[in-house]
Amino acid sequence: MDHPARMGAIKVQHSGERLRGPLYLAETEVAQRLHQMAMNTVASLEIVVEDEGPGIAVEARRHLFVPYFTTKPGGSGIGLVLCRQIAEGHDGSVSLEPGPGGRGSRATLSLPL
Repeated sequence: MDHPARMGAIKVQHSGERLRGPLYLAETEVAQRLHQMAMNTVASLEIVVEDEGPGIAVEARRHLFVPYFTTKPGGSGIGLVLCRQIAEGHDGSVSLEPGPGGRGSRATLSLPL
C-alpha cells in the first residue's frame, strides 16, 4: 500500500549518507523539515523530483533552458529558464534529465544553505 504522501516523496541526504529509503512528507511538513535541516548545519540541500511520465523527448533536451522554447500548446517557455535563474541567483543550480532507466524525468534543485 502506498503512503498517503507518496506524491510528495523527498529523499534527504545528510553528511554524505542517504537515509534508508525515501522520506515521505505531506506538503505541510516540507518547510518544517527543511528548516530543521538548516538548523542542524547541513551545508547544502538537494531536492530531486522524479516522475514516471513519458519523459523528455531527445530532440527537446538541448533546448530545455532556452527562453521561450516549449513543447506544450499554449506554453510560454519561461518556467525552466526562470527556475534556473532563481537557483543561480542563490548560488545553486537546477537540472532536468531523463529519469532512472530512461523512464520519466528527474528534476534536481541544489542550493547551499
